[in-house]
Amino acid sequence: MKISYLPIFLFTTYTFLMLFTPLKVVAQIEMTTKKWREDLRHMSEELPKRHINLFHSMTQNAFERAVGKLDERIPELQDHQIIVEFSRIAAMIGDGHSGIRLYDDPNIAFSSCPIRFYLYQDGLFVQRADRAFSEVVGARVTKIGNVSVDEAINLVRELISRDNEMYVKLFAPFLLTSPEILHALGINENINQATYVFEVEGEDLTVSMEPKGNLRLTGHAHYDSGMDAVDWVDARDASDKATPLWLKGDVRKSYWFEYLEEKRTVYFRFNEILNKKEESIFTFADRLSDFIADNDVNLLVVDLRWNDGGDNQFTRPILRSIIQSRKIDKRGKLFVIIGRRTFSAAQTFVNELEMYTNVLFVGEPTAEKVNNYGDTYKIKLPNSRITVKASFIRFQQMDQRDTRQWTTPHLRTALTSEDYRNNSDPAMQAVLVMRFVSNKLTKPQNTNDNFQFGQYHYRTVKRSNWSICKA
Repeated sequence: MKISYLPIFLFTTYTFLMLFTPLKVVAQIEMTTKKWREDLRHMSEELPKRHINLFHSMTQNAFERAVGKLDERIPELQDHQIIVEFSRIAAMIGDGHSGIRLYDDPNIAFSSCPIRFYLYQDGLFVQRADRAFSEVVGARVTKIGNVSVDEAINLVRELISRDNEMYVKLFAPFLLTSPEILHALGINENINQATYVFEVEGEDLTVSMEPKGNLRLTGHAHYDSGMDAVDWVDARDASDKATPLWLKGDVRKSYWFEYLEEKRTVYFRFNEILNKKEESIFTFADRLSDFIADNDVNLLVVDLRWNDGGDNQFTRPILRSIIQSRKIDKRGKLFVIIGRRTFSAAQTFVNELEMYTNVLFVGEPTAEKVNNYGDTYKIKLPNSRITVKASFIRFQQMDQRDTRQWTTPHLRTALTSEDYRNNSDPAMQAVLVMRFVSNKLTKPQNTNDNFQFGQYHYRTVKRSNWSICKA
């Protein structure tokens, strides 16, 4: 009997191609070694011209060595690997505005698996996933591809343009959903799918998944816009508690407020610092100010956790409204919640509040240095059409000797995976239970250690994810 090996050969060849042939990652463009080298040369020549101080965090020699090394390697690399290496070089600049955005450049067509992670205080967990993978929603991630979670985060950290580590907390979990990035970093061997290990009911569960959309974030709230076909299951779905205010509504709505009558508190979500046609920031600021003046309001809480910036000139209407309110601009009456997304024009607003008001900050540190680089020139690479951003302004609102990497909250509140699953908001809870009396921020019961911050004496509650931060 004669055996035909053709079907076996075809199956093996197909399997190999599926595992190791990349999807098209440079939109609508066929790239060659020559074209990539031209792009690399253009980037290396333009960045020193366009950035106001390119070598503020790296040396010129380190930059030139990295460019030379990549130039040598280009012939042996695939397109997605080259893009990742371009991003690594751009991230060496060391400011969050400059660099290559792997997640919002229309000329980078990286894919994303239908799963979303969040780096909580207690580790990396699945925040939501496609219904087909509902068994891992809410689970801890213990391994990604061939490496531990910590190693995966350390590898992807080098691709993230940042002022400080808060952007790593924000973007690393997102980038780790892209098979192209995982493959380029050597985390995963298969470019067309990703493999993760989860802890489910005390047991390890290994799951491989294929991408189901694009790696795409849009707007100043980083709206996840590339996964419209996914039927999401969220870790909060099983909670019987109301949705917390910071997760309520559409993050693409720039600004809104809600009155919490029982708490005599106005909660103001400031998602992006822009002037919107449907209601200008000036009109909104007047409406907010009038409401506070005309109603029984004891606290104003401004939530900047979704705010990645906008336009610096539009911080002024809100800032003026706060300063002019004798009811609110007092220590213990004005709380601002900050976090890993608070960046750019939002950092400008935070600086202004610190300088001109009696604000108390709550939450996580911000994602930007208090004195920072920004306002970017867009360098368009000639062949791939990928955009490289270069900051051309140095913003120095604070004293020139102020080298803080971020704005530290007076009261640090960390979100745990259990908090998220239970629709709990530690930051808002802390604000609503604290009282400020005779220069002391205190909770009526269950207080413990005392801390100092400037002239103010604070107390905090017995809770593992609350702590008072020193400057």
